[in-house]
Amino acid sequence: GMKAIEVAALNISSGIADVVVAGGFESMSKVPRYVEESRFTKGGRKYGDVTIDDKIEFNIGVIRDGLAKDGLSDPYTDHEPMGAFAVQCAVEENISREEQDEYAAASYARSKEATKAKKFSREIVPLNELDYDQECLAREVNIGTLSKLKSAFKLPKNFSTTASSNMNMKNSESVTAGNSSTMNDGAAALVLASRKYCKQHNIPVLAVIKGWGNASQIPEKFTSSPAMATEKALKHANVDLNDIEYFEINEAFSVVPIVVAKKLGFDWRRKNVNVYGGAVSIGHPLGMSGARITMSLVSSLLNEKGRFGVAAICNGGGGASALVLENESTLQSRL
Repeated sequence: GMKAIEVAALNISSGIADVVVAGGFESMSKVPRYVEESRFTKGGRKYGDVTIDDKIEFNIGVIRDGLAKDGLSDPYTDHEPMGAFAVQCAVEENISREEQDEYAAASYARSKEATKAKKFSREIVPLNELDYDQECLAREVNIGTLSKLKSAFKLPKNFSTTASSNMNMKNSESVTAGNSSTMNDGAAALVLASRKYCKQHNIPVLAVIKGWGNASQIPEKFTSSPAMATEKALKHANVDLNDIEYFEINEAFSVVPIVVAKKLGFDWRRKNVNVYGGAVSIGHPLGMSGARITMSLVSSLLNEKGRFGVAAICNGGGGASALVLENESTLQSRL
């Protein structure tokens, strides 16, 4: 989603296009399981559907979960779960279970409060007459409920305990389902246009993209890559970090915004970090989230009358993207 927004911005700024719709979608509930060895093994079928009634006998091997293989594991490290790298981050950066649960509880509380206050109203399209997140209100999640959950991931198989003297192995069992993002279906889209086009067609401007940046590390370090992308985006936008009033840092795991804030030198407990909650409580449809957090940042800037904001998201393979936005209403007030 965020990469699509960057491509749209590039096309508009270079004069190739005047207006572009950009976004992303994901239906995690519809991702199939694969019978990978069903075509060319003995007795397999090279093409066409296979039904239970078909009298085909072949060694199917493993029925692969497409969601795990193509989205939630890393192909560069023998398909280690992405959660294993979240654990590695917690160990290497000394991020405790208690802090992760504290963050997750805050995410749930903020998204619940924002939903009740209709803070998402400008960015949600009603579906079957439903215009709010029912799950967000239905679940009672707090530090007490989160603390009862068992760890969901282990350290990567090739992790070296001698890499750093600052590591805290107690944190190797700190990442749970509760302080990780949820699996969801979703879609998000934004309309980007040049200022000239907006004036010609009398289209209201909500926010301006001031700059963007991309960064990457080895796959195991993906959790902190948004900090690097944010620094590049700020440089591209010629905006100082101290001028950023609102952050949307995608909560793939609670450790992500915690470590990104740490790397950038501020405390995530500042209310302007994911002010309406994030992926831990709202959900993380993989292909959608970059566009979703961008729109949530626009909502935050408009609702709370902030000027500058940053949206940042990590992606598979160790990479990350970030955008710097400026609230159009604050821009116009200074002209």
